[in-house]
Amino acid sequence: RIVDLVSNNESSLEGADAIVQPKWSPDGRHITGVALSPPRILLFDNESRAWEELAAAPGVRYQGWSPDGQYVYYVTSEPASEMYRIRMADRSVERVFSLRNQRWVYGIGGLWIGIDAEGSPLFLRDTSVYHIYALELET
Repeated sequence: RIVDLVSNNESSLEGADAIVQPKWSPDGRHITGVALSPPRILLFDNESRAWEELAAAPGVRYQGWSPDGQYVYYVTSEPASEMYRIRMADRSVERVFSLRNQRWVYGIGGLWIGIDAEGSPLFLRDTSVYHIYALELET
């Protein structure tokens, strides 16, 4: 659903029934989303009102826009655990880095990635200590 806060109108986003993780582009023209079967990143153009497949994305877990709107980043799940980005100018996909063997922080909504103001990827890494100690108190 799309809600226009100025006019207070609500409308359906056609073709979005099986899309999860919708994200608005910084300029407000596009919406990206994840289709799970088959797994892929989709792009909705608000002007043409049409969906386009950006990339096949097996194991996609999370996706989001760069602040300048030039890229859509996404992360795949284990065992690959890699971050990719799609260049919007030519729709090319490139691997950014591997997160294999990194301990992720999982929250209520799963894992999280983000992009800082300069376009650098961010992710939450678990650096906790899992040791158990026994303490004896002297009285």
